[in-house]
Amino acid sequence: MGERLCIDDRIQVARYLTPLDREELEILGQLLGLSYATVTNHKNSSLAVYRSSILKAWLLKRDEVNEKGGPSWITLEAALRDELLGHAGIADEINRN
Repeated sequence: MGERLCIDDRIQVARYLTPLDREELEILGQLLGLSYATVTNHKNSSLAVYRSSILKAWLLKRDEVNEKGGPSWITLEAALRDELLGHAGIADEINRN
């Protein structure tokens, strides 16, 4: 599961993130290297659109994503385990699959 992710993986990644609310998605985006401006760009859209916009920006390596390790299952797992989010259960599920 350490391979790099690309825009074609957006739906697969999104399935794991459905439990996250808007605030958690905002934090996740910033932990993954997206700027505040990027993560709040579509915040008033539906939750599905907001989640998709964050994933798209991450998978397209916007802002400082490469400096945070780039889009991969490993960087996503680490961000989900961060104490600011505390979603180790989701990270464990990703790791199992």
